[in-house]
Amino acid sequence: MRSNISQIILLSLFSLIMLDSMFTYLLSNLLGVNLPVNAFIPVLILLSMIFTGIRIYIPPLRIIFYILIMMFGFFIGMIILKEVDAINQTKKIATAIIAFSVGYATIYNSQDEKQLTKYLTFIGTIYIVICSIAVLKILPSYFPIKNHIRSEGWSLIARPEVTTDQNFQIFYLVPAILGMAIANSIKKYFFYFLLLCGAALVLAKLQTRSGIIYIVFTLFMAWISPWLKGHFDFRKMVVIPAIFLVIAIIKIDAVISASELLISRFTNDDYHNAIGRIFSAEYLFINLFNPSHWLPYGQTAFLKAHGGIPHFNPTGVYLQGGIISLIGLILLQLIPTIKGGILFIKGQLDNISIVAFIGGASIFAISLSLNVVFHDQVWLWNGALIAALMRKRVFKNTQTTSYSQSTTAKNEGYVS
Repeated sequence: MRSNISQIILLSLFSLIMLDSMFTYLLSNLLGVNLPVNAFIPVLILLSMIFTGIRIYIPPLRIIFYILIMMFGFFIGMIILKEVDAINQTKKIATAIIAFSVGYATIYNSQDEKQLTKYLTFIGTIYIVICSIAVLKILPSYFPIKNHIRSEGWSLIARPEVTTDQNFQIFYLVPAILGMAIANSIKKYFFYFLLLCGAALVLAKLQTRSGIIYIVFTLFMAWISPWLKGHFDFRKMVVIPAIFLVIAIIKIDAVISASELLISRFTNDDYHNAIGRIFSAEYLFINLFNPSHWLPYGQTAFLKAHGGIPHFNPTGVYLQGGIISLIGLILLQLIPTIKGGILFIKGQLDNISIVAFIGGASIFAISLSLNVVFHDQVWLWNGALIAALMRKRVFKNTQTTSYSQSTTAKNEGYVS
C-alpha cells in the first residue's frame, strides 16, 4: 500500500513538472494569474517525504558526483561573470536538480508500466488538444496564440507560440507517443498514431522544422522498439502506419494546406537558423582547447558578436560553466545516452526503461539545437534516463534469478 502511494506521489510530481507551461498558460489566459508553478515543487517534495522518505529521491553517489562537477563550474561562473545574477542562477540550478531528482525517483521506483504510460499519454494528450484548439483558432479568446516577432534582415517575421516558445513546445509533445514503444494492442497503437498526427499538426502550425524532425526521430525509436525486443506484429507495425499514410495521400491537399507555412520554411528559407546552430556547435569545438574559455567565459561576447545566444546546449554549458561543467555534461548526459542506446539496440531494457530511454534520448537530441542549460524538462528526462540504466541492472539480476530458480525447479522435479 505504501509503495503504491509513493508511486502515485512520484508520478504526480513528474506530471506537475511536465505540465508547468500548460498551467502557466491556462492560469494566465483564463484567470489572469501569473503563477510560477514550479515554485511549489520543492514544497510538495518536502510534503511527499512524509510518505516516501528522502532516500527515494537520491541517486547513486557516482551520479551525485557528476552533478556536483557540473554545478561547480556554474558556481565559478556566478563568481567571475558580471553578466550572471547569482540569485537567479541559484534558483535555476535548484530547479534543475529538483527536476532531475523527480525524474530519477519516478522511473527507478516505477513498477507498473501501464500506469506510467497512462500518465505520460494523458499529459501529452492535454498539450495536443489545447495547442490544437489554439493553433486552429477555435476559441481564441480563451486559448490564444502569441505571435513572437523577430527580425530577419530588413523583414519582421511573426512566429506563433502557445504554452511556450515554439522551439520548446516539442518537449511537451514527445511524451504523448512514448507508450507506442510498448503498446500491446492494435487499438492502443492506432490511438498513438492519432496523437502523432495531432502533435504533427501543432508543430506544423507553429512552423518549427526542428520539432517535426525530432517527433519523427521519437516515432522511429518507438516504432523499432518491438523489433529490437523480438516482438514483430505486422498489423501494428506495418498495416496501421500504412493506413495513415494512405489517408495522408488521399487528403494531400488538406495536409499541404495545414502545413503550408512550415513547408515554406523548408523550401524558401535561407536556413539562417540552421546555419546558426551549426556555427554554435563549431564555436565549442574551435574553443575547446582555448585556455581562456576553460573558466566560464560568459555568453555576452557571443551575443554581441553573433546577435544571439548559442543554439547548441553544450556550447551554452561551456560558456556558463567552463570546461568543468562541460565534463559534467558529458558524464551526466552524453555518456548515459550512448550507453542507453547500446542497451536499447541490444534489447536489454525492460519496458519502463524503454519508455524512459526514448524520452530521455529524444529530449537530449532536442537540446542539441537549443540553449536549455537549466531547462527543467531536460533535467527531468535526464534523471529518468539515468534511472533507466540503473533499472537495467535490476532487470538483469531479476532475469538471472528467475532463470536460476527455474533451473533449480527443473532439477528437483518441480517443473516438467
